[in-house]
Amino acid sequence: MAVNFLKLIIPLFYLWFLFLPTQLGMHFWPPFAYVRGLRIDYLSPTVYLTDILAAALIIVCLFTVKSSGKIKITNLIAVLIFFATAGLNIYSSRSPQVSLYKWLKVLELTFIFIISRKILNIKNIKPLIAIFFIQSIVILISALGQIYRQSALGGFWYWLGERSFNIATPGIATAVINGYLYFRPYSFFSHPNQMAGYFLISGLIIFSWQEFVFKNEVFRKLIYIEVLISFLIILLSLSRSALAVFVCSIVALHILNHPGVFRYGLRRNYGAAVIAALAMFTFFLPTLYFRFGALFSSDKYTILNRRLLNQEAIKYFYHSPLAGIGLGNFSILSADQQFLGNSFYLIGQPVHNIFLLLLAETGIIGMTAFFYILFLTAKRLWRFHSPQLIIFLAIFFLGLFDHYLFTLQQTQMLLAFTFGLFWSRLVIAKPATYN
Repeated sequence: MAVNFLKLIIPLFYLWFLFLPTQLGMHFWPPFAYVRGLRIDYLSPTVYLTDILAAALIIVCLFTVKSSGKIKITNLIAVLIFFATAGLNIYSSRSPQVSLYKWLKVLELTFIFIISRKILNIKNIKPLIAIFFIQSIVILISALGQIYRQSALGGFWYWLGERSFNIATPGIATAVINGYLYFRPYSFFSHPNQMAGYFLISGLIIFSWQEFVFKNEVFRKLIYIEVLISFLIILLSLSRSALAVFVCSIVALHILNHPGVFRYGLRRNYGAAVIAALAMFTFFLPTLYFRFGALFSSDKYTILNRRLLNQEAIKYFYHSPLAGIGLGNFSILSADQQFLGNSFYLIGQPVHNIFLLLLAETGIIGMTAFFYILFLTAKRLWRFHSPQLIIFLAIFFLGLFDHYLFTLQQTQMLLAFTFGLFWSRLVIAKPATYN
């Protein structure tokens, strides 16, 4: 019996999206993944469960594509530019194997962007809201459990991608609160900041979708619950940049959202959600006081380290300004610097700024292409007066303070999904026709 590939696309997409926050995978350690005998995670080729699901989704989509026999000149030029840029970047890199692996990852993310752009529409909103809800509940339970135990939970959670660690593990993320050392929860992510960034973006996406379900009482309440859970997860992570960006973005989305949404009673449960958010914020206020206050005392060393990495990125750009030092090669060069030898924190760390990272690794060519994509995306969102422009700006500002949007699996794929959303039909959809 012939397989109907068309019917497999949507279920596969939902399944891939359901496991998106997990990082269950197989790491490989070829010689190029070592620097001075040390394993560098950022250099290790890894096959994740989400990669397998994404590959299955891409293959099924390719089987369903109907070719018209004509190739658009613009598409052909874009493909040629992509492969020419990748080839030049790989050729000029210190480790061509690492760059080749990273460019293959870019190719995978490009397919995810294209598929998300085609699939995302008003009819798919409700299932995705439900999936987001499941993700947030599972991650919240995991994070609370880790805070209680001050270590990884192990057991079942390992199979969702949780790594083994405790508060005494060297290099583990901690925070000093009122003189006591506390473990910051990771859940299934590589770092608490990444967990916060994931739920910052997903929480804003959910909040921007409220206009499509304003006549549906159940899903309207579900959106408020999910946004509150996302806010709680960000608070638990103690990520300062994510918390600041999330609060500002939620306020901006509330102010700039379509006026018609409020006429249909969106504010009915809004007051309760605001009170709940303020209650959580008040509960965490003493902790946040010490956390933000640490920027001027104990965390000065962290700021110094990030400044050193910024300086390294600029130096690498001057070394190879046109094509860059090679995608993924920043970790090799930074780990090889003499001044990094005494800092466990810095060894193999990318610069905590996606724009400096891209500038150093891909040079003027890659940076120009990236800003052109950002320009076209912002222009599209502005043209259609989409509230998702706030999400775009949130991602932009988040990228100024960390690298995980470009370097770590879950947020890489979420970013590709989000840009697919920006270019999907949802941007120009008419919410008043949906309930």
